[in-house]
Amino acid sequence: MPSSIPVQIASLHFPSLNQARIFYRDILHRYRPGQCVSEQDKQKVMNLMASSNFPYPTNAESAICVVQAYYGKNCFASVGSDKLPHYVSIMHSLKRSVAENVATKKQG
Repeated sequence: MPSSIPVQIASLHFPSLNQARIFYRDILHRYRPGQCVSEQDKQKVMNLMASSNFPYPTNAESAICVVQAYYGKNCFASVGSDKLPHYVSIMHSLKRSVAENVATKKQG
């Protein structure tokens, strides 16, 4: 049986990828497509994006909304000054965060 992979996103510590996924999925499910998340949830999602080196800028002016993306699935989207939704995959972001944390520990 594979061991669990701990995840740290900003000040949040999760014992496994699955626990982190469930945490962010629960945030996602609080909103319907087209709704923007609350400021508190926005900060949590932006921390996830920052820890995974999300390629699009995230700043105070960016809105984090729930949108219907590919195959009819709901996901977060960062909507910045370009007014385009940049989809945020929870699992992809979590896996990139783990990879970034491992790379940082190896360098240090």
